[in-house]
Amino acid sequence: MRRHQRWLPLICLPLAACLFEPTRPEDVGQVVVTPGALQLASGAETTLVVSILSTEGRTIRRPIVWSSSDSALVTVSPEGAVSAGFVTAGAAATVTLRATVQGGGFAAVPVSVAPSPISTFELSTTPLVLAHGETAQIQPQLRDADGRLLTGRPLSFFTRDPTAATVSASGIVTTPGFLGDSRSTWIIVGSGSFLDSVFVTVGSTTVGSVVVAPGTVYLAPGRTQRLAALTLSPSGIPIEGTVASWSTRDPSVATVDTTGLVTAMALGTVTILADVGGSIRDAVVNVNPCGAAPAGTYPIGLRYPNGPPPAAIDTAFQCAVQRLAAIVRSASGASVTMTNFNAEGCLPGLAINEIITGLVIFASVEPIDGPGQVLGSAGPCYVRSDDGLPFVGRMRFDSADLGALAANKVLGDVILHEMLHVMGFGTVWNAKGMLSSGISGPLFIGSEARLSCVNNHGGGSLCSSGVPVESCVGIPGCGAGTQLSHWREPLFNSELMTGYLNSGRNPLSRMSIQSLSDIGYTVDASLGEDYSVLSTLLMDGATPLGLRLPAPALPTHRVDRNGRATPIAY
Repeated sequence: MRRHQRWLPLICLPLAACLFEPTRPEDVGQVVVTPGALQLASGAETTLVVSILSTEGRTIRRPIVWSSSDSALVTVSPEGAVSAGFVTAGAAATVTLRATVQGGGFAAVPVSVAPSPISTFELSTTPLVLAHGETAQIQPQLRDADGRLLTGRPLSFFTRDPTAATVSASGIVTTPGFLGDSRSTWIIVGSGSFLDSVFVTVGSTTVGSVVVAPGTVYLAPGRTQRLAALTLSPSGIPIEGTVASWSTRDPSVATVDTTGLVTAMALGTVTILADVGGSIRDAVVNVNPCGAAPAGTYPIGLRYPNGPPPAAIDTAFQCAVQRLAAIVRSASGASVTMTNFNAEGCLPGLAINEIITGLVIFASVEPIDGPGQVLGSAGPCYVRSDDGLPFVGRMRFDSADLGALAANKVLGDVILHEMLHVMGFGTVWNAKGMLSSGISGPLFIGSEARLSCVNNHGGGSLCSSGVPVESCVGIPGCGAGTQLSHWREPLFNSELMTGYLNSGRNPLSRMSIQSLSDIGYTVDASLGEDYSVLSTLLMDGATPLGLRLPAPALPTHRVDRNGRATPIAY
């Protein structure tokens, strides 16, 4: 039987629309998550609440999709339930949770998960037995309450007796040098409130070898040099506190005292012996007129434009050249071709026609102003454009003053001092960026000179930031020529490169030689003389002569390899 469908009439009320239009969803204006950031312990749980506001500020409902930037560490459920995993590393881990609203809008929540706390501290209690030269790594195991192995936690290591064994900040146990029977100590390890220890025994040892430094010494008659004997265990570990017995095979050439101080007596070659517990090592002392070692490859030429000076003065010049030719092994600058080069600014009437591969020094001894006045002047005239090092310099001395210097046996020191200025000591420092202002005055900041002051001359605190340079503070008559171009006189009194001369020894230290390395030369610092900051502060037996050395002259031009000169502005 056919069924008939009944239709109801559509009645339109007055002023009402007969067509139905869907309602438009409100736009999302803001998504707010509470709390806005989380700091959770490992394994902790919490719940986030999301509020969605329309652009008109009304609370609306929308579907939300949650996501985690690291779901292996932090998970979040569709309802906003957050679960943190366990951080085994030593630092907190950060994860970002994101609530994305259907229809637009999102909010990000940073989550920081703290490291899982230490529950157990496991350190092997098996004693360590080490021979000299052996090392061992102590690596404790830290675990959380669920047995997870923890990493990156702060550890502290301490030894009760560092003469038996030392331990580094990373837990490496090493065996220091000592003589005699075996020694033992406890190594204590801690992390936070956890502590444990391990017993360490180091086997006995004997003298394996002795090293004498320097192994070869070059001295002029009357000069001194201190030798040092380094005692090593059979495995090559330095042994502290050993005392060497010193002797010389020929005291007529050089003597040596109980501290290893060698004094050159006469020309010749002699062997100096150091005996530590029957282990003997030697050093060779070569006594020659200038105390110079064999020259390197850097040529230093000496010219006398006014004719050669008296023999004694010529010897002082030649000896200074020989010593510096041995100390300075090379430099990187290119050779300079000078053709009819007008060098009037260096020396009146001077023209240069040659190829200069090293350094040429024009030296003159002439009347200037009589005894006791201006001693003279010295310094570089021209520096290379490529490396900024001098290649032409001059030295000028008053003949009326050199006799007194020779009588005081310091003529050679004065000539060497001034020749070092010609090579660039104090005269190219500023151009090389080697000067800095320190709390207590100007400093030479070349790393090699500073380290030599600290490690070779006992100037640890004095040269911690740089080598103190002359400031003229508290020194009457000290002027601009002495300032900023010498080591500081009150601190380095007897060292050759202060601005004032002493009677007795004026040693050229490794520190001064290494300053040449800092400005660009390749040097042999082992040729430095015995010098100690402590002994010079105690005056080292030297008597100040009250003689201020002449102010060094600064270079006037930079010259390229083809002889083209550019004036230097100061």
